This record gives sequence, C-alpha cells and structure tokens, in this order.
Amino acid sequence: MDLQLIIKWLLVSALILILSLIIPGIKIKGYLEALLVSLGLAVVNIYLEPIILRITSPINAMTYGIFAFIVNALLILLVSAILPGFKVKNFWSALIFSLGLAIAFYFIPNLKF
Repeated sequence: MDLQLIIKWLLVSALILILSLIIPGIKIKGYLEALLVSLGLAVVNIYLEPIILRITSPINAMTYGIFAFIVNALLILLVSAILPGFKVKNFWSALIFSLGLAIAFYFIPNLKF
C-alpha cells in the first residue's frame, strides 16, 4: 500500500472519531471502529454512490446538488447498519455527519478517498 493512502486513511479515521464526539447521535466505540467506518464509507462511496447519484441526477440538478448530502446521509445510515461499532441515531444525525465530513474535506486539500 502507498504510504500517502495509509496516512489519509488514518486522518479520515481521526476526523470521523472527532465528529462522533461533537455530533449528538453518532456513536463509535473506538479508533479501530473509526478505521472500519472510514473503510466502509470509502467502499460505499466507490461502488454505490456513483450509481445512486446517476439515478437521482434530475433531483440533484433541481436542488443544485443539495440532494447529494441526503444521498450521503443515507449511505452513512447504510454503513451504520452494517458495522456493529458504529451507531447513528437518526437521519438528521447522519445528515449533520455528512455535512461535517464535507466541510472538513473542503478545508483539507486533496484529502479524498
């Protein structure tokens, strides 16, 4: 594996852990689970997100891209249903978590999985 990829993975995991401490309704047991959450989100974003965004592109165009946050929140809920150490209380917590990740990725250049 590439060292830069491992460093990004660790940074995203730390970011996910920090966001889980800040946002109510998001619970992660520990750093190992944060690593698994970041890996799960990466896999879901690689395989499912492009398909879902293509299907929902008319709605996404009408809302100027805001619907993409709803898609991301639903994908976060999917990952929380799969991983036992990651719990999301409701849709609104997942949406705030999605917005937090988007804001963090905006301010940290080239930190995309």
